[in-house]
Amino acid sequence: MNWTFEYSKEILVKEFNLLIECDVSADNEGYCTFTIKNKNLHESLKILKEKYQFLKLVDVIAYSSTDKKQISQGDIELIFILERPVDSQIIFLKTFIERNEQIADFSNLWQVGDWYLREIFEFFGTTNNAGRNKQLLTHDHIKGFLLRKDDTCEAIKESTYRNSFKLSSTLVPTVNSSKQWFSFGPFHPSTNNQFRILMEIKEDCIGASEIEIGYHHIGLEKKFEETNSLSILQLLYKYKCLSGNSLPILWCKTVEEILQIPITDRIAAIRMLYLEMDRIFDHLQTIQRMLEFALNDVASGLIKDIMQMFGEYMYQLGLSSDGRNPHRFGGFYQDIKRETVVFILQSIGKFERKVKQLEKQLTKSIQWIDQLNTNLITAKDAMKFGLEGPNLRACGVKYDLRKNAPYYLYDEVEFDIPLGAYGNSYDRYYVRMKEIYESVKIISQILDNVPNGQYFVQNEKCELVEKNKLNESELNFKNYDAYYSQGPLLFSKEHFSRIENARGSAGIFIKSIGDYLPYRFKIIGPSYKLLSSFQEIIRNENIKRLPLLLRSFDINIHEVDR
Repeated sequence: MNWTFEYSKEILVKEFNLLIECDVSADNEGYCTFTIKNKNLHESLKILKEKYQFLKLVDVIAYSSTDKKQISQGDIELIFILERPVDSQIIFLKTFIERNEQIADFSNLWQVGDWYLREIFEFFGTTNNAGRNKQLLTHDHIKGFLLRKDDTCEAIKESTYRNSFKLSSTLVPTVNSSKQWFSFGPFHPSTNNQFRILMEIKEDCIGASEIEIGYHHIGLEKKFEETNSLSILQLLYKYKCLSGNSLPILWCKTVEEILQIPITDRIAAIRMLYLEMDRIFDHLQTIQRMLEFALNDVASGLIKDIMQMFGEYMYQLGLSSDGRNPHRFGGFYQDIKRETVVFILQSIGKFERKVKQLEKQLTKSIQWIDQLNTNLITAKDAMKFGLEGPNLRACGVKYDLRKNAPYYLYDEVEFDIPLGAYGNSYDRYYVRMKEIYESVKIISQILDNVPNGQYFVQNEKCELVEKNKLNESELNFKNYDAYYSQGPLLFSKEHFSRIENARGSAGIFIKSIGDYLPYRFKIIGPSYKLLSSFQEIIRNENIKRLPLLLRSFDINIHEVDR
C-alpha cells in the first residue's frame, strides 16, 4: 500500500508514539496496528480523527481475549478499524478491556458509536461510561452474553414479542401539546417487518425519533464461529439476502489472502463479472421498489421487461436462485462457457437500450422529481452519518473502493463514478441509474477480452480431490472427507478484507488462532451505520415521503441484524 498523504506511515508512527504510549506492528497487508491502554482510548481516537484525518470509522470489533486465563476472567480485546478517505489508508487501534473496566464513550466522535457501545455490552457484558448499557439486537428473554467464550446463553424457545418501546422524555407528548407520536413499522410494507421507527409528528413533519432493530436477528456471526470456513462459504451463498454473490466472493478473497493463495487474472475477471451483475440486479430492484409509489404504468412495464431480460443473463451464468454455488477457494467449480459470453455480448446492447428507455421515462418526469424531492444531505453530513456507496456518492463525495483502493483488475478497466449534487432521493435514484451503465461498460470490457488461464488454482493449503478420482485410492477418499468436514486450516492472525458491493463498502474481519474454525467472525455492511443515523436523516421530513425515502436508501436489514 502506498501512503501518499502528507503524513507517511513512518511519520505517523513516530509522531503518534510521542503523543500516546503505544506499541506498533504491521502485518503482511501493510496495515498498522497501534496497541494502546484503555485509559488513552478516547484521546487516541480524537487525535487520529482530527490531526491525521482518519475520519471514517469502518467498524469496531470485540472478542474474548485469546489467553485462557483472561477468558475465564471475562477480559476482551477491542479493535477499531479507521480509514483516511483521502487516500483509503487503513489502521487498527487495539486495546484490552478488563472485566471491571469501562469503555470510553466515543459517540461524540462518530454517531454510530452509540450502537457499537450497546452491541459490545449486549454480546460481551462490557459497560461504558456513557450509560448506554441496554440491548440492541436481541430480545429481553436471552440470558447471558452470546459472543463471550466463557459464557453460554439461554433463550426461551417459544416465539415472543419484544418488550414495549421505552419512550424517552423527548418523545412523550405533554398535556395540551400539538405534537403526536407515531409508530412506523415493523408491520409496514416499507419496512418489511425489519425495524420500527417511533417518531414525533407535528403537522405532518417528523421531529425527534428512535429506531428499534433486532426483529431479524438470526445469530449469523455466532453460527459462523462454530463452523469451518468451507461451510461458511456455502451458508453465505445460501443467504442470498446478504447481497447475492458479493459476500461469497469476499469470503473467498479473505481466505485466499490469509492462506496466501494466488489467483489468475481469469479468476479475478470472472469474479468482477459476477460482482457487476449483482450491482446491476440490486440497483434494478431498488428502482423497481421505488416505482411502486409512482403512477407511471410505462415505467413499471419497462422495469418488468428489464428484470426478465437480466434474469436470463443470471441464469446463463449459473447465478439463478436455484443454481449451485459456483465459488470455491482458489477459483470456481466450472469455467464460464463460451456460449454464455457470446450470448451476453450480443444482447447487452438491447438491455442497455431498454434501460435508457426507462431513464427517459423517469429522469425528466416532473411528477417523479417532485416525489423524490426529500431532505438534502450535504457531503459533510454524509460522512458524519457514515453513508456508503451510491448513498454517499449521491451527496457529491467521490469515493468508490474500485477506484480508491482497486482490487482484482479494476485498475485495468475504464469506468466513471457518477455523482449527485444534493443528496436527496432523486440523486440516489440518478446515481444508481448511471451506475448501471458503468457496470454494463465494465462487463463489456471483461467479456471482450477474458484473460487466459485456469479457472481454479490448485494449492496444497486448500486441496480438493476431484470426485472422479475418489475410487483410485483410499487416501483420496480420506482427503476428500477431511476437506469437506474440516475445511482449510486458517493461519493464526487478524485479517480484514473488503470490496465494493451494490450498497457500498462491505468487509469481513476474522480472528484466527490457527484452527479450522474462526475465533471471531464479523460481517461489516454499510446498512448498519446508515440505520444508526437514520433518526437524523428523517428529521423535519414530511411523513408522506418516508416510505419512498426508505426505499431510496436500499437498506439491507440482514447487514444490521447479523
